[in-house]
Amino acid sequence: MARKENIRIKRTRVKNDVPAEKPAPQPTPRFAGMQYENELEEAARAAAEKRAARQKKPKTKRRLILLAIIVVLVVVVWAKWDVLNPASVWNYINVAVTGGENGDGYPTEAEGSNVIAMRPVGGYLLVVTQNTVTVYNQSAGTVFSRTHSFSDPLVDVSGNSVMLAEIGGRRIEVQSVGGKVRTFETAKNIVTASVADNGSVAAVTESDKSHISEIVVFDNKGEEKLYCYSSEALLTGIAMRSDGRQMAAIGVLADNGAPQSRLLVYSTFSEKDPKVYSGNDTLLCDVEYLDNDSIAAVGDDRVWVVKTGRNEPEEITYESRRLLSWAVSGDRVGVVLQNYGATDGGQLLAVDKNGKTAYTVDFTGMFRAVAPAGKEFFLMCGNEVLTMNGKGETKTKEALPDALRICRAFGNDALVLGLTSIERYDY
Repeated sequence: MARKENIRIKRTRVKNDVPAEKPAPQPTPRFAGMQYENELEEAARAAAEKRAARQKKPKTKRRLILLAIIVVLVVVVWAKWDVLNPASVWNYINVAVTGGENGDGYPTEAEGSNVIAMRPVGGYLLVVTQNTVTVYNQSAGTVFSRTHSFSDPLVDVSGNSVMLAEIGGRRIEVQSVGGKVRTFETAKNIVTASVADNGSVAAVTESDKSHISEIVVFDNKGEEKLYCYSSEALLTGIAMRSDGRQMAAIGVLADNGAPQSRLLVYSTFSEKDPKVYSGNDTLLCDVEYLDNDSIAAVGDDRVWVVKTGRNEPEEITYESRRLLSWAVSGDRVGVVLQNYGATDGGQLLAVDKNGKTAYTVDFTGMFRAVAPAGKEFFLMCGNEVLTMNGKGETKTKEALPDALRICRAFGNDALVLGLTSIERYDY
């Protein structure tokens, strides 16, 4: 009998028998948390990519804005190079920041007989002598001072611009307070000239052709904007509108043996044919703008006021009185008149921008000077200075016995030039 412990049963393996798939292990709670964290990271990454895409447009927009600011700054620096270039930066800082040196106050020394012009300019006092251009501040300190080489300069002021022109020569200099000097040169000898606030210049010159007079206009860069001729009238005066966009000129010609005056108004510089106003038996002495659409022409026996759009000028005659002097103040022109044969006393006639009499002021004593005072006038006669309001009401103060010139530069104060000093009067 066989022994049981030696018996083995073998199981035959069937070919192609595929073992059953083992079930996938289920994640434990710990692995489930890691998978959840991965999903959060993917979501955060996608959100960040979306935000980056959205931020591309604002960055591009900021770059464009920055580029536009740079372009504007370049244009401003180019336009204001006259006060920003290294040669004049100290003057600019001196004027804009400090207002010039601290002076000892008025009176201040000045050689009155040597003074060609004394005018307000940009809130300061301009004094031009035979060889210097000086600007003073309220304390009589020097804002800037320079020499000039003109032998017979014509001085004109508008806004912040000062012009010196060589009568009989061909050179013009324009300078803003604290800025550099710009030089213009005409082709012919200068008869008269005018400057606008922005530094553009108009000049009447002689002519060597069949014409009698010529007109040239320069912008503030020195580029020629207009060149035209007058073949009939001898031009004697010119004025630029304050914005530099319009110009008026006066002249005279003979009409059957009698003098005829002409006022020429150039509404644009692209037109060489101006609007012409004529008047017989009168001689126009000066022309000035009262505002942007009113022009005053002062004659030897009447004042013309021309408004844009009118075909004929308004005029006020002097009624058999002679013209002593005149001044333009704001939107009014004041003419000083005196009876023929008289040696003292007279009347100031103020004419408004509509060509109507605003008021009259009678005065006594020897006439010395008239000057603009805000929108009204200073009248210096004898040893007195008269100031007036818009109704012609006057105030009187004693003036220097040797007074030569007067102007207003600081508030309501009058600055009076004597033989040796400039005095300041509080009005």
